[in-house]
Amino acid sequence: MIVTGILALVWMLSIGPQNGVGLALGAAAGWLLLRLCWREPREGKSRQQLGRPGGAINPLRRVWLAISLLLYFVSELVKSNIKMAYLSVAPLSASKPGVLAVPLEELTDAEATILACMVTLTPGTLSLDISPDRRRLLVHFMDLGDAAERRREIKEGFERRIIEVMR
Repeated sequence: MIVTGILALVWMLSIGPQNGVGLALGAAAGWLLLRLCWREPREGKSRQQLGRPGGAINPLRRVWLAISLLLYFVSELVKSNIKMAYLSVAPLSASKPGVLAVPLEELTDAEATILACMVTLTPGTLSLDISPDRRRLLVHFMDLGDAAERRREIKEGFERRIIEVMR
């Protein structure tokens, strides 16, 4: 209830009119945001297995994790654009393209789709295929470099953050 009130005030002060209608709209938007972000423990999982003291993830933490994922994605976009700008003016021998199979955790359809889209949207990479069991992602790199480092970047960068937000 307190979180909904804080969200209502933030809404009213930043977006809505500063009156009762703005406060009511903010309360409705805050309540809806909290309902969308709150997840109960999955069936068969104890609170200890989830690693969360209350069993369900705090909705504000989920929002923070989503913002963190977005900021990480933007930083990867900037780094990749700089690298692609360099490769476009560098001699052709500077680029070492390659295809790499990245092993994945057990992902849901939504998580696998988000991961593939984020990898594809990052300049210099293209998701080619996801295995039917969603255990491998096939990625084309414009400049492969160290394969182990590329796998780690996708697993620790994108995959881990997506799983944190979605579960």
